[in-house]
Amino acid sequence: MFRRDDKGRVVYANEAFSRCFGADLDQVVGRPLMVALDPPPADGDPANERPGPPDLKLETVAGWRWFSRLDVRVRDSGSGAALVQTILRDVTPRKAAEDALMEARDQAQSANRAKSRFLATVSHEIRTPLNGILGMTGLLRDTQLSAAQNSYADAIHTSGEALMTLIDEVLDFSKVEAGKLELAPRPTGLEALVEGVVELLAPRAQAKGLEIAGYVAPDVPAQVLIDGPRLRQVLINLAGNGIKFTDDGGVLIEICAQSVGAAQCRLSVSVHDTGIGIAPDAAKRLFQEFEQVDHGPARRYGGTGLGLAISQRIVARMNGSIAIRSDPGSGASFSFTIDVAHPGADTGGTAALQPVLAGRQIDLVASEGIEATLIARRLSAVGVRIRTRSPSQTDNASTANGDPAAGLIVDHMSVADPANWLDAQRSAGNSAPALVLITPAQRASLPALKAAGFDAYLIKPVRSHSLLRITAALVGGGDITDVPGDWTGSSADDTAPPGPALRLLVAEDNEINLRLTVALVEKFGHTAIVVQDGQAAIDAVKESWAPGGQPFDAVFTDLHMPKVDGLEVIRAIRAGEADRNRAPLPVYALTADVMPESRSEVEAAGASGFLTKPLDPDALRGALAALAQVTAAGC
Repeated sequence: MFRRDDKGRVVYANEAFSRCFGADLDQVVGRPLMVALDPPPADGDPANERPGPPDLKLETVAGWRWFSRLDVRVRDSGSGAALVQTILRDVTPRKAAEDALMEARDQAQSANRAKSRFLATVSHEIRTPLNGILGMTGLLRDTQLSAAQNSYADAIHTSGEALMTLIDEVLDFSKVEAGKLELAPRPTGLEALVEGVVELLAPRAQAKGLEIAGYVAPDVPAQVLIDGPRLRQVLINLAGNGIKFTDDGGVLIEICAQSVGAAQCRLSVSVHDTGIGIAPDAAKRLFQEFEQVDHGPARRYGGTGLGLAISQRIVARMNGSIAIRSDPGSGASFSFTIDVAHPGADTGGTAALQPVLAGRQIDLVASEGIEATLIARRLSAVGVRIRTRSPSQTDNASTANGDPAAGLIVDHMSVADPANWLDAQRSAGNSAPALVLITPAQRASLPALKAAGFDAYLIKPVRSHSLLRITAALVGGGDITDVPGDWTGSSADDTAPPGPALRLLVAEDNEINLRLTVALVEKFGHTAIVVQDGQAAIDAVKESWAPGGQPFDAVFTDLHMPKVDGLEVIRAIRAGEADRNRAPLPVYALTADVMPESRSEVEAAGASGFLTKPLDPDALRGALAALAQVTAAGC
């Protein structure tokens, strides 16, 4: 400790000062301070800055040491002169610890960046051949195969999808772990979202003989502000787990409104299954990463153990928490509650059907199960009176209780021979119009069902809006030819282009992916012009702009190509359009890189869209259909 006057001369120093700096106090007092108190130059890193006076690095008899500094204004006890008292405290151990922490932090950040780059690179490299495996398998399944060949192709496709799920879960977990999981709430229709999840998982459930269904309560607003893709991811994880751990019964996804205000609502989201259930001790650890219901090399159920951990963290970002209610052998229920904004309690068009359906008697012929229960709930919500009949029941509905049915809904899975069952009803005088429910695997029976007298059909799992529309058409005596489930839908050619044939430029350097993309483009009725590097793509577009050149309707370009990458291709096309004052040409990026940074780069370069590999035929079909509509409107 030492004190200085207003001229900077030392008027007092203590013994610790003398021992530290090796100076005789008689030589220090009355002279300017011998120690340089100027702080070291800043290293320019804001993360290294600390509040308060900076630490000082000073040379002492023991070598260079770090000191904290405290200046206090005091007065001389004798003369009353103003002095500055400085206290230096040796903080070298603390400084060393802080430096070690900073170095560890920097190493961790560097390792995290390296891990992200590694995951992005490896996932891209895995997705590229996987795109060929899944895509070519899909094309193979569309050809004439024997039963054994079909089973082999299905096994390849199932294994490829499992590998894709693994890649996506690892990438998602890395984003969650790095704190990069951002939500993007947008107006979202929950009924369509839930039904989309159910339809996606239905083949897996039906392959095990299970039912899967979704229910969104009528009082839930038709549109809410939520990150739809993230909620969809949570529901797929929870319902997919339900299918995996269920051998009999099914899985139900349910969204109900706990409360609905003018602009906010509280939603209760649940996924129920009738599977093996979960012991209380296992339930506590299920949301930890890499945890499984069963452990060890003899475990029956596969998976990474990341799905629930990711789902819990997504729901936490939505200010909710997933809870489990389960007992071994009695199934499991996963549920969470979230608050969301909504623009208004729109009914989505079903209100117009209520006058047609309210008070009508419908006979539901089905075994007890998830789907039958939900069909009854949906119809009851709009005023339909549901009478459930056992498939073995042979009595005429019109005489069962003196109240004739306005319509029949028959589940093909519950009735051994729907055609004979309906014939018996007609013979007994029951003339009510009949709707049959079938699974996709039962499409081949549609001609026989139509010939037997069924008026319409619906594919399970049943969409709520389709159920209400077709039921209203049946009981109201309306024309059902424009309603989903009419017989004309069974023979429609879904490969026909929904508009004019397009001329497309496809830039792709991977031979397998190129063949797959061209095969899909041609399957949908369009023409593909192929180039295998970025420079060739730019040259082809410029040639199409020349007098007499054949213009392209769109460009599909891979991002990773030799000579010139896909981003430069997009930029070059946009620059050429600006120079020539041309209208923007639709340009879609094709890439196996699913990291958010890549999507941002593509959008910044001026791309019209982004298609992820493995290339989803439905996504490509949708993009081409939209392009064809725009082209037709332009013509």
